[in-house]
Amino acid sequence: MQAVFKMFENTYEIYFQSVPSFLILILITIAAIILPFYLQIIIHEAGHLVFGKLTGYRFLSFRIWNKVLVRENRHWKIKTYSDRDSIGQCLMLPPRKDNRETPYALNHLGGIILNGITGILFLSVSCMEIAFSYFIRLFSFTSGLFGVIMFIANGLPIRYFGNNDGTNYLALRKNKSARYFYFQQLKQLPDLQKGKTYGDLSLEFNRVIKEKDLDNPILGWQKMLEYYSYLDQGWWKKARECLSAFQSIKSLDRGMQYTIQLEELFLSIVFKDDQEEIEMRYQKIKGFISRKHGDIDLIRVHLAYKIYRDSQVLTYDKRIKKQEEFRKEMKRRSRN
Repeated sequence: MQAVFKMFENTYEIYFQSVPSFLILILITIAAIILPFYLQIIIHEAGHLVFGKLTGYRFLSFRIWNKVLVRENRHWKIKTYSDRDSIGQCLMLPPRKDNRETPYALNHLGGIILNGITGILFLSVSCMEIAFSYFIRLFSFTSGLFGVIMFIANGLPIRYFGNNDGTNYLALRKNKSARYFYFQQLKQLPDLQKGKTYGDLSLEFNRVIKEKDLDNPILGWQKMLEYYSYLDQGWWKKARECLSAFQSIKSLDRGMQYTIQLEELFLSIVFKDDQEEIEMRYQKIKGFISRKHGDIDLIRVHLAYKIYRDSQVLTYDKRIKKQEEFRKEMKRRSRN
């Protein structure tokens, strides 16, 4: 602890003697807190990459915030990705093996493993009896702290607004069908990155998913992919049947609940349900719509609702003009 006390003593002597030096100390402190947060996110995604490669997975993309590293035609490219639900994401393709033999544990848990290891290492460094500077010691401590926090937050199977690595790992471990569909979903990622829609893909929907299994996040998402495929092809009745399968499930995470409520609103507009029912569904998710701006499905539903509301008050000519404006806006946003 002597080195730590000496560091604080030196920091006081250097940075507390004038206002400019104190402001520099504040900037150093902010940097030593913010940078480790992003460092641990990079470490987490790198863990998925490293342990995925060790178990035969193939690299597809690596995203931090809105910048994505991809490999296309044997060339590395950095692209900008506007629709993001997380700060980072590493996508890997499964090995070319039979699904029953495909490993999934290390690929899923690699991020938290690396967070845990580096977290302990950084905390150990921050406590070492070495004359580190204030920045290095604080940087090491916060890096270690964020590493341990991310290890716990992503490792414990917690379901709130989405599913973390621990939740998805247990979902795969407990259900063979979940493992099967998970690998099928991964195989579709290259086509989705190229701009294809779910209606363009040869998704497999003839394998029955029991309603009682829809609380499994992997199987629940597979059912939603089936819904999006029907939606893309204009098969409205089949799409509504998909959503109705979730009605008896009480243990869905908040994110999936909002997604289903959003699509129920869309189908209510498509099927021209009673105005009271449409307004009731809209009021349920109005706050959710206002918080998320880049999601293409949310934009679709929001524009559909705007067209519906305008159809209640505008003349025919004005309604057609508004619809054309909304279509142009939809195309513009989908390109970003």
